[in-house]
Amino acid sequence: MAQCGFMNIDSFWNIIESARSSASASGRLFDEVLVDLLAGCPPQEILEYAEQFDEVHDALYRWDVWAAAYLIGGGCSDDSFMDFRAGVIALGRDWYERTAVDPDDLAGHPAVVAAASADDEALFYEDVNYAASGAFERLTGNPDSFHDAWAGYRSVDEQASDATDMGEEFDFDDADEMHRPCPVWRGFISEPATSGTEVPDRSPMSMTIHSCALILCSRRLPAVDRLARQVREQLERHVNFLNPIRQMHH
Repeated sequence: MAQCGFMNIDSFWNIIESARSSASASGRLFDEVLVDLLAGCPPQEILEYAEQFDEVHDALYRWDVWAAAYLIGGGCSDDSFMDFRAGVIALGRDWYERTAVDPDDLAGHPAVVAAASADDEALFYEDVNYAASGAFERLTGNPDSFHDAWAGYRSVDEQASDATDMGEEFDFDDADEMHRPCPVWRGFISEPATSGTEVPDRSPMSMTIHSCALILCSRRLPAVDRLARQVREQLERHVNFLNPIRQMHH
């Protein structure tokens, strides 16, 4: 039974915990159960859930959390970091708050421990990002219904103003710096590959591309998100191709 009503932070976490309990008892996927619960709520409460989700999701947009994601996943692109933060939310309030205080605590989570020995990813849970839009589509039968409702609920200016302090920056290519925010990980998980691994690119061009992708992804529509990712990948390939040419002319 959906726990509907005004969606403050406590009721948001009640929905998450209910989905976790139901998924564990039924053997179903967490994101599917979450969509079921949200689809039992009125549209206004689904929008309020989406707003709370954005707030807790954005609060983890920090360099030290990214370092943990990078070490757990053997590398972590901008898009993968979105999925990682959704995965941390899916762990429930206790693990989320522990991670927000100290990302190093994730080294003790059973899923991360298992991933370390099985050479598998853990906590990267893309579908959790789209639970609200999935619930809206189920209620209305229209895949664009959440986009339209969200545009009326929160303006683009409001969405763009939600800037997060990412904390102290560090070099993802420097092993010592990588382990400074997450010292427990040293020796616990194998070092990320030095070649073929996506490292967050903080160049002006990359950040501009990333910002454009985030504007599209903020619509929380899977189809739009996929398009944003494809656009970003295409632009980055062009940037990577042009960089050596630029260097030759300097």
